[in-house]
Amino acid sequence: MGKDNEYLSVDFLEEQQIYEMIVYLPVNDLKLNDGTTVNDILQDVSKLQALSDSEQDILKGIQSIINNNKDLGNCTIGDMSWNDNNGDGKPDHPANGMQACTFTNPKTGDTFVTFRGTPAGSWVDNAKMLLGILKHCRSAKDLNGNEWRYTSPMQAEAVGYMNSLIEKYGNDWLADEQKRYLIGHSKGGSQVQLIMMMYSDYFDAGLSMDGQGISKELYEEMVRNLGEKKIQQALAKLYGLNGSNDYVHRLGLQLILPENTRWFVEYQYGTSIEGNHFGHAFVNIETGELAAFAEGPGPLANFMGKASEIAMDLPPKEREAVFMTLMLFLQLLYAQELPVNPLDERWLSLYANLDDGSMQAFGIILSLLVETEEGAALIEYLREEGVVDGLEDFKGELTEWYKSQPLDIKARLAQGVACVLVMVVTLLSAISKTMDMAGNLQFIVDSANLFAELGTALVKAYIRMVQEVIAGFLRGCTLLGKTVAKGIKAMGQWFAGEQTAESGKIGIHYENVKIVAEMITQANQLYYQAVYVKLQNTLDTLHSMKYWRVDVVPLMLCMDSMEQSNRKVFEYRNYLELHAGDQQKLEREFMEKLGKNK
Repeated sequence: MGKDNEYLSVDFLEEQQIYEMIVYLPVNDLKLNDGTTVNDILQDVSKLQALSDSEQDILKGIQSIINNNKDLGNCTIGDMSWNDNNGDGKPDHPANGMQACTFTNPKTGDTFVTFRGTPAGSWVDNAKMLLGILKHCRSAKDLNGNEWRYTSPMQAEAVGYMNSLIEKYGNDWLADEQKRYLIGHSKGGSQVQLIMMMYSDYFDAGLSMDGQGISKELYEEMVRNLGEKKIQQALAKLYGLNGSNDYVHRLGLQLILPENTRWFVEYQYGTSIEGNHFGHAFVNIETGELAAFAEGPGPLANFMGKASEIAMDLPPKEREAVFMTLMLFLQLLYAQELPVNPLDERWLSLYANLDDGSMQAFGIILSLLVETEEGAALIEYLREEGVVDGLEDFKGELTEWYKSQPLDIKARLAQGVACVLVMVVTLLSAISKTMDMAGNLQFIVDSANLFAELGTALVKAYIRMVQEVIAGFLRGCTLLGKTVAKGIKAMGQWFAGEQTAESGKIGIHYENVKIVAEMITQANQLYYQAVYVKLQNTLDTLHSMKYWRVDVVPLMLCMDSMEQSNRKVFEYRNYLELHAGDQQKLEREFMEKLGKNK
């Protein structure tokens, strides 16, 4: 895509940037009518109390662009998804899950259908977009008669919103000569990609900024519904503009063609690399000047691409652990709000088992960090960005906060706090230490002693979380086709309780434990490789029935219960091995002392 492409012209990018930033302001809290101008929106927003630092930056950035191009202040908003447009007395779509609207330029007559990035309650939905697991999906139907079973709940909301626009304006859009565009940032960019596939005939172009991809299953459904020729026609109209070190746009299966993709050098706002993904990172908020183009993706984007590639090739259950873990942390710790469907048992049951899944997922990411060229480049980048100091500060703040809690609260918090501490210490080790991976892992284990003053419960939980990280790390090395170093493998075996017993009689009992553990492992594999697959196929069949609607909720709840039961049995297996390992250690120490006293 050449620099002279009209969709990369300064005028086009300034205009779309204003619209994408406006939807990040709390506009759904205002009583806006169709036809309200951008100038009036900015005036109303500026009167709101307690705007965040990011919202104040966005407000300043929009005003700076308008100062350079005053005509943009006269553009108007319409078709707001968070309003009651159909007269049923409630918002058309949940504002904390999916937000979209249109902007019209009165000077050119052009219309921009604009999708906002992740609203506060929609982080978990970001994971569902990448999973391709029907129990996390909500089917949608476009106006061409195609059914989409692998859309996430909020993707389905976006399709519903677009359907209403096509029903309202479609004939006029096809008849007149005005231009229409699809634009969106982050999650909004992903929705742009999906909608362009369905309705490319109605749009001149779509621009996805920092937008993540989709699941493999949804793409396969696209091929079945649209055919390769229609997909290629839509892709020719689809463009990508990404921060060179944005960490979101490489997630999932990418739709946008490489020749239609450009990168830019982000303006830095905030106090960390978090700002690389801000919707206003493309503009100098003081002057309104747009960021310079970059030659290509940077180390953070390249690493995320590698991580996503590995994660997307995982079996469904492991892919679920990786993406749900990431988005649950963002949902509960970053957004600090419940998901848009807070009583959805499917995410609640996963959160209850967040520790094991999250740490194994983190272990896989760790293997990428220390065993790949992309990981080495990222470590250097993180050092330059001063991430080590930020992690040290966070570790200190977290431990002080935990120390201040009452004893009964500490016991309940131990597992979650240990989970976060292991992640922080692991990153500190990988980024700031110059040692091999076995040394890194030993450093992580030894760090448990630093938290001994915080209580036994925390230390025990910390050690168990390290076990899961190592299991995930070994799994990641297998996925990468790497030969695991002897020291690392030995440490993994030590944590798995696979040492050789010194006493023959006790060794027999340990061998029995291994036999039971292996039986449980085989049962676990049988469930996921046979039973779960057949149940999922049955669920897919019931979903696909077109002549009558079948209530699949009981089957889904049954599957969830079976998974929970299977997980509990597997936890018992881990307990057996851990207990045997502890006893072997005590026995070995006893035998060593006995030998010294002879």
